[in-house]
Amino acid sequence: MVARQKKKGAGEGNRIFYLTLSGEGHIKFVNNSEETLDKVFDVSSSGFGGPFDPHPKIYRNVQPGKSVVINKFDWMYDPYEDCEWGVTLTSPKLGTLTLKSKQKKGGEPEATLLSKHDYIRLLG
Repeated sequence: MVARQKKKGAGEGNRIFYLTLSGEGHIKFVNNSEETLDKVFDVSSSGFGGPFDPHPKIYRNVQPGKSVVINKFDWMYDPYEDCEWGVTLTSPKLGTLTLKSKQKKGGEPEATLLSKHDYIRLLG
């Protein structure tokens, strides 16, 4: 599933899972759902088609409203690369999902990975 880029003024309440960039360059996955996620790990890739980290850290029991650092944005190199940011997560309600941002050159990793509308649709 390819995520839509975050729109200016998009409310936190409309985003269930999203990525944000800290001032230190940490790319954080935010769990804005009402459930604890069993597992979350980074599946971002660079313009070379490979993962940034072939052995990403796996976070377990990611609580509602919490964020975890999945990657680091390199201010020197990433603005010149085609980057795709994303995670694979395991949710008690949704199962295992891989959610990614749109791949674009120099794209900062601010992205809504799953909106409230799409979350409700997946729950069906």
